[in-house]
Amino acid sequence: MRRILVTLVCLFGVLGTQSAEAGWRDYVSPTRNWQRVKGCCRSVVAGTEAYCRGKVEKAKADQEKMWGLKLPENYDARRPLVVLIHGLDSHSGVWWSMAQLLQGEGYQVGYFGFPSDGPIAGDASRLADDMAALHRAFPAARVSLIGHSMGGLIARAYIEGDRYTQPIDHFIALGPPNHGSPWTRERFLLEANEQYWLWRINPDWSPIWMFTDGHGEAADDLKPDSKFLAALNDRPRRAGVQYTIVMGDHHVLARFAGNTVGSMEACFSKRVWGLRRCRAGLERVETKLADCKGDSDGVVPVASARLAGVADVVLLHADHNTLAMAADGKPPVAWGVIRDRLGK
Repeated sequence: MRRILVTLVCLFGVLGTQSAEAGWRDYVSPTRNWQRVKGCCRSVVAGTEAYCRGKVEKAKADQEKMWGLKLPENYDARRPLVVLIHGLDSHSGVWWSMAQLLQGEGYQVGYFGFPSDGPIAGDASRLADDMAALHRAFPAARVSLIGHSMGGLIARAYIEGDRYTQPIDHFIALGPPNHGSPWTRERFLLEANEQYWLWRINPDWSPIWMFTDGHGEAADDLKPDSKFLAALNDRPRRAGVQYTIVMGDHHVLARFAGNTVGSMEACFSKRVWGLRRCRAGLERVETKLADCKGDSDGVVPVASARLAGVADVVLLHADHNTLAMAADGKPPVAWGVIRDRLGK
């Protein structure tokens, strides 16, 4: 043991000795090596930061392709344009079935995308910029806005704001959380759903997108006592714009549960007496879940969707999603109201 200690002391002494001339001791000296280690670490950190910065910049650039006002490829300012605005933690792809129906009626369809986790005021400012550009390019354009959920707040913030330039004929809000939504407590579920579908449909998708579209400010703005909602609801309705609010009274979880029960029915034969009775019982439960009504569409309470100064308010048997999207082989439930209002 003593020999080992003596050997270690001698070794450290040699390594720690500073040579008067350049030599091998310079390369094994702890002092010289520590400087090299620090320099190496600095290089690694700088390289990592540059790599991450490049990834973030690319992610933002790829996301920017989805944001802003997207007009039809062969836009004709002489024909009416309907701009569709998605909601929180969503994307313009959810409008596919609605867009097909609108185009079938002769309307041109545009989309407005935005970083849905950022502040709603920022999204409204982006919409105002694009509407101002549209008005400069096509002063006679006829435009209507349809907003789903938080998209209705973005549209209304533009319509009732100080930067209103492009006149809006009709404004139709589907399930708008005018007085907030309790669903913001489960926002992480919406974020996961959004990123899953973006991963499925967008080849540019990156996990970094979860962090580059905002930091949850929109969820704070959607809280019932938020400053954003208080300021927005203090504004008067815009004269000359035809407002329509469409609400739902079917909880979204009731539809999911009904679909689950419906799937279970296939496991029970209609021919065997006992199984047939089980199947009949499941059918009754499915029907009850499909018909049940409540005071919310599962995301936005009916009371929250109502807005002072708007008389055209329609309550439909639909949940938050089926108001705007096709489901179970059926068109969006709000389609009939939308077609009627746009036709006036």
